[in-house]
Amino acid sequence: MTFQSDSRQNAKTTLTHWQVAGRASDGRVSNRIQFRLSHLFVATTVLAAIMMWVASWRTSYELHGAVGSASVIFFGGLFLMVSLFFLAFRRLRIFTCIVIVCVSSFFGVRDAVYAKRLRDLKTEVSHIAAFIDQHKAKYGKVPSDLSAYAYHQPELQQYIEYNAYSLGSIRFHPFRYTGVSHWWYPDSGYYFEDD
Repeated sequence: MTFQSDSRQNAKTTLTHWQVAGRASDGRVSNRIQFRLSHLFVATTVLAAIMMWVASWRTSYELHGAVGSASVIFFGGLFLMVSLFFLAFRRLRIFTCIVIVCVSSFFGVRDAVYAKRLRDLKTEVSHIAAFIDQHKAKYGKVPSDLSAYAYHQPELQQYIEYNAYSLGSIRFHPFRYTGVSHWWYPDSGYYFEDD
C-alpha cells in the first residue's frame, strides 16, 4: 500500500467518521475511537424508543389495566431487545432503526389518542355529573337516562354508559374494553376499576 492510497483512505475516513482520538505521531488520524454518524443515529433512535416506552407506562395502566400494561411493557421490551440484537449487524442497522421508529410511533400515537380521549371523557363525565346533580336537586331522583343531556362532545357518547339503577353511576373508557373501566358514582366520585 502506497502513501498516496493511504492518504486517500484517511481522507475518506475523515469525511465519513467523527474522529474522537487525536492524531498519531506521524500525522495520521488514529483509528482507536471512532464514532460513525450511523452509530449516533442508532443510539438516538434506541434512546428515544426507550424513553417513549417508559413515558407511556402510566397511560398504559389507565388504558389497559395492570395485566394489559404489563403485557404491553413486556412485549415492548422484548421488541427493543430483539431490535438491539439486529442493530449488531451493520447491514440491518438502518432498516432496524426504521422499524423501531415506525412501531414506536404507531403505538405512541395510538396511546396518545386514547389518552386524549380519556381526558375528554373525564371532562364530559364531570359535566354529566353536574347535570345529574341538578336533576336530582330539582326532581328528587336521578334521571332514568341521559336523553335530556346535551353532550359537549357528542362523539364521546359511545364510550359512556349510564346506569340509573345504581344511583346514576357512569362507566366510561376510551375504547370498548370490558376488563378495565373508569367509573363515576354520585356519592364517592371517580373510581378506576382495574382488571
